[in-house]
Amino acid sequence: MNINMVDINLTDFCNQSCNFCFAKKEMAAPMKKELSYIDFLFLARKMRKAGIGALSFQGGEPTIHTEFFKILKYALKHFFIITIYTNGIFSPKSKKTLLRAGPRVTLVVNIATPGFQFNKKIREEVIGNIKELSDNRRVILAITSTFQSDLEIKRIIDFLDKELIKKVAIRLGFQLYIAGDKNILTLDDFPRAGKNFCRLVKYVYEKGPPLFIATSSGMVPCMFTKEEREYLESKKIILSSDCHLGHNDSWFTIAPELTAFKCYSLSTCDRYKIDQNTDFKKLKKNFHRLQIKYRRELVLEKCKRCSYYGIGKGRCSGPCLAYRMNDLMLHSSID
Repeated sequence: MNINMVDINLTDFCNQSCNFCFAKKEMAAPMKKELSYIDFLFLARKMRKAGIGALSFQGGEPTIHTEFFKILKYALKHFFIITIYTNGIFSPKSKKTLLRAGPRVTLVVNIATPGFQFNKKIREEVIGNIKELSDNRRVILAITSTFQSDLEIKRIIDFLDKELIKKVAIRLGFQLYIAGDKNILTLDDFPRAGKNFCRLVKYVYEKGPPLFIATSSGMVPCMFTKEEREYLESKKIILSSDCHLGHNDSWFTIAPELTAFKCYSLSTCDRYKIDQNTDFKKLKKNFHRLQIKYRRELVLEKCKRCSYYGIGKGRCSGPCLAYRMNDLMLHSSID
């Protein structure tokens, strides 16, 4: 069952610098910002009025927000589920607060950061935090990649011991694109990504197994052979080619300056200012209409010839909308 959710970017500040960061455009803004507590209360009241029972805190690094503790306390009182996207580098106060927060808080910990991979001290701190926090809440370890090789992720997984892997879930995420950027892969690279993805799933299960393996959106059918898809189905791994299918229904993302966009990949277009007159249900419908419009208009030639192409259950309308925008712009400029 989907749970209505809104993503909130609490802050543009971060204590890591990941080249694959889905929020890199937001954090590259000349004036970095954080959401004020007053503005958070304003948004929370609108969310509750719209019947939204869950929210996720993103960034930047949300736990370094100057009023993170007040915000989390209010969220726990008024919302059923809270998800926090973090790099796992916590101050003692942050960790104490999260330990007290209880099982309604899910942590999604990015372990593909430069600090985790290349700084032993940071890695040991993050692993220690994961071990403590996974005792009484769900912790999902997030690893983002283009999956053109399986070596980097195997190396990251090898930092984790067998007992820790058994306590957590793992999310293998396909690196998303930002509208207006250059795509780093072509559709011809996708089958290699699918092959390496399946190799990594097998590797993780041999090391653990974890509680479960999840994926991010963007895993289109053309990445996988029939045998690979059957293997993933046997492991109950849901491949999500479209935005949020099979996951919580995230309505949209809200930035610190109170603008809303559908997702980080589309953060460079279709932004709406939130004010007293904004109706969240109408805003959700507006984004939904835009997505349908883009799905029909931004169709890649290779996708039109695919047996999976279409819109609806069991169909695939193609890769990430931002990917399609960039691909079509590239070919338009060449023509």
